[in-house]
Amino acid sequence: MPGPIKHEQPPLRDKESWKKIGNCAMFLAGSIFLLFWLFNGPLRPDPTKATRGRTTVTIEAPAEAVQQLSPFADWMLHTGFLYLSIPLLGFAFYNQVRWRKRAEAKELIARDERAADNRLAASPINQLGGRRSDAKKKPDIEVEVNGKKIKIAAMRCDVGTLILPGDRRFADLSFDKVIGQQEAKFEITEFLDFLKHPEKYQKLECKVPRGVLMHGTHGVGKTMLARTLAALCGLPVIEVGGSEFVEMFVGVGASRMRLLFEDLDNLVKVFGGAILFIDEFDAVARIRGSSHNTESDTTLNQLLKELDGIVARPNVYTFAATNRKDNIDPAAIRPGRFDREVQFFNPTRKDREALLGIYLPERLRAPGLDLSVAAKACPGASGAHCANIANEAKILTVRARLEQVTQDILDEAVLKVMMGARREGQRQILTPAELDTVKVHEAGHALVYMKLSGRAPLRFTIIPRGQTGGHVAYSDDFETLITKEHCKIRLAVLMGGSASTAKLRDGQEDSGIGMDIQMASDLAIQMVTQFGMSALGKFNLQSMQKAGLVSDQFRDRVAKSVQDLVDEGEATARRIVDENTEDLRHLVVAIEEHETLLEPDFKRIFKLDYPEQAVDPVKVGLAKEGGGGNA
Repeated sequence: MPGPIKHEQPPLRDKESWKKIGNCAMFLAGSIFLLFWLFNGPLRPDPTKATRGRTTVTIEAPAEAVQQLSPFADWMLHTGFLYLSIPLLGFAFYNQVRWRKRAEAKELIARDERAADNRLAASPINQLGGRRSDAKKKPDIEVEVNGKKIKIAAMRCDVGTLILPGDRRFADLSFDKVIGQQEAKFEITEFLDFLKHPEKYQKLECKVPRGVLMHGTHGVGKTMLARTLAALCGLPVIEVGGSEFVEMFVGVGASRMRLLFEDLDNLVKVFGGAILFIDEFDAVARIRGSSHNTESDTTLNQLLKELDGIVARPNVYTFAATNRKDNIDPAAIRPGRFDREVQFFNPTRKDREALLGIYLPERLRAPGLDLSVAAKACPGASGAHCANIANEAKILTVRARLEQVTQDILDEAVLKVMMGARREGQRQILTPAELDTVKVHEAGHALVYMKLSGRAPLRFTIIPRGQTGGHVAYSDDFETLITKEHCKIRLAVLMGGSASTAKLRDGQEDSGIGMDIQMASDLAIQMVTQFGMSALGKFNLQSMQKAGLVSDQFRDRVAKSVQDLVDEGEATARRIVDENTEDLRHLVVAIEEHETLLEPDFKRIFKLDYPEQAVDPVKVGLAKEGGGGNA
């Protein structure tokens, strides 16, 4: 039961309360004076007049009925009380209206502030500890350190998120839930061992790494590993984005950088150490002089000074994550500022299967669901892709009004994330000639890949998705392995679409090969100018151009070498198509009937038999072409 409501009396020195009391007294006095005037003036009966029926007559009043008043008293009763009541009541009403307007204005301001606070509270920026207002006084934060409750000052820097030890948002994180990235996990785990068991390393006078740079492609777990570090390190962490220091006005970013490291110093005094995590590090540490933004260079200079200046900060550890290490100023990532570099890679097939198992627990899977099929069907997918695939599978399950994710739904989720959603409307407006061109074109890719690699494609479909009218999915090794012969096979596969169309449609050429030609040209240019896989020898064209060693004649020779490689790939594709025309026709009929063919379908149709372990496409291609070893 709630206790009785306590009415707190205002203190005697409260001027606002005394003003209200005085105003009430003035209103009461004015009301009394007005009543006196009314009952002794307009409302008082006249003793010299009497009403008889409907007629009022004048009579002579008796002497005792006539009050004998002094002139002043008579004036007060008939006029004075009115004169006194009007200003008293007027002032009372004026004060009341004035106070009411003031209260409404305060309420309006408070309502706007509450609405702004609610909007900020609901925004992701505020939930991550976004930019704070300097107008409000920031309350101190009470923390428990070694069993004692200590108050620490709030952050002075208006950007960044303060994550204190024991934060519930990160309580369920551990390295066991980070799939793959074994080398990265080892480096971070060793760093935690530095912090928890320093005596082991002090015997050999080891120093804890001052900074760790995490770089790699997007969606591979850099930020997730940083979250895990924040959960397990036992030290306060300030998380900040690199772009939060980039402003239009010169000096703002540098000022924020100084305040940020002052906050870190304050945390070190209480906890004995602190960690700074900078996400998208390339935004604040871009190579100086690469742009005309003086503010960015000033901010970076301040960061370099704070990381490794005259006054050392041995207990402030910096972690940074970026996708663009090539854009970072070398001075920012030198040893002494960042002693370790950890590179992240896309997960392997087994890692993708494990990730899908985490995001799709056993209770959500229908009987017979094989996660390895989905992991195999999305080569090159990152951890973020796997999470999105699992979420799309759940959404599609709800859309189908089912209770568990089936194999067909998971396969559709893989295609939706990796290739795009189905474009059923596009199929309805395509003419029969266009549909025929798509199936013949894609059949050429599948046939050339199957004959040169010795294995079937993972998937061959003519259902439009994303920007494509159909597609052929290949195995992991075909997408990642880079050797000279392998590149030549990829060129042949890319030109397989045009070769099959020309063979089955009497030399017809269509615009569908535009993307194939672009990809083949890009690959051939890399082979000539970067990988040294041409008759021109080993060289890097970009470095030679910087040195001024590239002539017009040499550019012509480079262009001819690129064209020769593309032509060679086209010739290989045409040879494969000519030698296997019946298989190509068989494949066109099968895809027209089923619309989608998977690897088991290829094995059944063409009676392929190979082990589950991927066959090296280079060795198969060399055996069929009678070639030699790798270049």
